[in-house]
Amino acid sequence: MSSEKWYWTEPFLFEGMATVRTAMIYHEKSALVLDRCLFYPEGGGQLGDRGSISIKGESRRVLDTQINDAGEIFVMLEQPFAIDVVGEQAQLHVNEEWRRSQMSQHTGQHLLSRLLQDRYGAPTVSARLGEQFFSVDVAAPVFTLEQIAQIEDRLNQLILEDSPIRAWFPTAEELAQLSLRKQPSVEEQIRIIQVEGFDVTPCGGTHCIRTGQVGVVHIVSVEKCKQLTRILATAGLGTVRDFRRKEQSLQQLFPLLSATTDTVVSQVEAFRAHDLELQTRLK
Repeated sequence: MSSEKWYWTEPFLFEGMATVRTAMIYHEKSALVLDRCLFYPEGGGQLGDRGSISIKGESRRVLDTQINDAGEIFVMLEQPFAIDVVGEQAQLHVNEEWRRSQMSQHTGQHLLSRLLQDRYGAPTVSARLGEQFFSVDVAAPVFTLEQIAQIEDRLNQLILEDSPIRAWFPTAEELAQLSLRKQPSVEEQIRIIQVEGFDVTPCGGTHCIRTGQVGVVHIVSVEKCKQLTRILATAGLGTVRDFRRKEQSLQQLFPLLSATTDTVVSQVEAFRAHDLELQTRLK
């Protein structure tokens, strides 16, 4: 029996109650199957939710969430409960920071994929969300620095517009009228994510309900990956942390080079030229 996918209807709900159906070992880890689940299971390039579960005063960390072909959702625990929990009420706690990060990344990825397809005719072949960064692999040549800046600017304009995002299961008639960015991978229960006025695509992941909730998207790198181009980016709080880490490195570098933000590149180039000259003289 499949679990009710509570994360679809309430993506910003981080606590709730559910009944334990089964306690078992799944993929060599202790796991629970619940009648309804707040935890999103890994799939579609999005990682599984984390958090904790409390039952009768005992609490266990949720390390991951997985789903099988039958739709059973397995909440993977750090260690099993010491008591028999089948049939008991469980207090669910989703790691809010993790979920918000995944939703920001996933929604940002939808915006990026649509923009690349419309502006450059570069469809997304695959996408993946991570701990802090997300990536899209597109069928296109490597973009120039100017193009990347234009893409990044347009992405953040879309975010600032704060457009509503709708998730629903259309009827067959409604689905036939939609201009989908990509075709669905399933034939029944097709879930659609629509960014008003911009993107419509089938997806089973969790998303923001307005584009403004994505925060800021920053493109970190662009590189060739086999026959595709891979774009690595950050969204939301991950962007702030990435900039902070880089800023801290620069602040440590400045006094070593007697440089500032405006002069650090020329200083490094000068040191490199001097080093090459010394190597030549030594030879």
